[in-house]
Amino acid sequence: MNNRSELEDKEFNHLKKLIRETHLRVDLVEKTMKRVESSNLKDTSVDTVERTMKLVENTSMKDSLYNRSHRRNVLRRIMITLATAAAVITLVIGSTKFTSPTTTASIQQGPVMGTILKYSSDYGLKNADEKGLVTTLNRSVTHEGFTLKVPVVVYDGIRVSVGIERQTSEKKLLEDTVTENLIVWDLLINGKSTQSFAPYGKSIDSIMNPGENDNTSFLHISDLRNQGGKAFPDQFELTLTMTVSGISEPFKFNIPVNKIPEDNVDMTPSMTRKYESISMTLEKVEITPITTSITTLIKFPETMRQRSSQPDLGYAIYDDKGNELKQISGTGSYPTGRGNVISSDYGYEPFATMPKSITIKTFKYIHDKRDKSKFEFEANGEIKRFYFPALDITLPIVKK
Repeated sequence: MNNRSELEDKEFNHLKKLIRETHLRVDLVEKTMKRVESSNLKDTSVDTVERTMKLVENTSMKDSLYNRSHRRNVLRRIMITLATAAAVITLVIGSTKFTSPTTTASIQQGPVMGTILKYSSDYGLKNADEKGLVTTLNRSVTHEGFTLKVPVVVYDGIRVSVGIERQTSEKKLLEDTVTENLIVWDLLINGKSTQSFAPYGKSIDSIMNPGENDNTSFLHISDLRNQGGKAFPDQFELTLTMTVSGISEPFKFNIPVNKIPEDNVDMTPSMTRKYESISMTLEKVEITPITTSITTLIKFPETMRQRSSQPDLGYAIYDDKGNELKQISGTGSYPTGRGNVISSDYGYEPFATMPKSITIKTFKYIHDKRDKSKFEFEANGEIKRFYFPALDITLPIVKK
């Protein structure tokens, strides 16, 4: 017997539609659908929602050669739908995970202290706002009663982050978040495609992350200079063109971008560690007030050219007090054309204070013993990890 209400059915059907339309590998889509359809949303807790999304996002993160950026945008939309459904059904009111009506109103109606980056869940963007490192723009374009604003941009030499805000009184356009309103977007740097900065055979992807309320979103883009591409200039004009569902004319913005004048950490340690048949080289470390980035080179034996034969590796970064950084991005490529050599860039949130040293720990994610397509989870919902102490690297932080 189906105990869901009409509202629950609407949320559930919308969720299924999002998952079905997400450009993931077929096996991941089907696994996600089976998990969602086999669960009764009436009994769904926020913990279960987060666990499901950790499975999907972490599985996506392991796939170095698939286009992950646009997928992650849709996955976050799925997460919002799941969380919303769970909140409605279980009557979770006033949770700290959601922005209060007062905060939402302040963003919509008038100026506030700081910028919309202050409301981001990304600590790096909050830090940039608090330190006054952002460029305030307040650009806006209106078509058919729908206004998109680009109030702020920040660039630390690793990633460009653009704040996006909407204003409209059209009820049909308010049914979705502004992130969901955006069908497609295009980016140019000094009038040239961002792909002109990409290495051969790779593409530069942008990520659209939802903000802390339905009317805000954040666009991120990074170059691939550590994987053979060209670095973005320190100063450039970013042309952002966005298409909104239901609006015929695109929204176009010319955004001046300037790298923040900070004394960032930029080290190329080229330190190598080995464990049995696995070799890991830490090629580069970059630390800014907004982002911490590492570039690694993994070499597996020739017999492990296929991804299916390789462990799902990840990296945890700790400061000198044992605090672990939150990972926010990851991309990889095969620099030699062979599947057993993988070059990867991983982005993390910044350190609260500059540490004297950092430690990078290499680990593999633990798969379910009976079903290798699934993961084992800790009690807190995190995927279980198996660490390789022989691959640990502790690096003193030295500014140039």
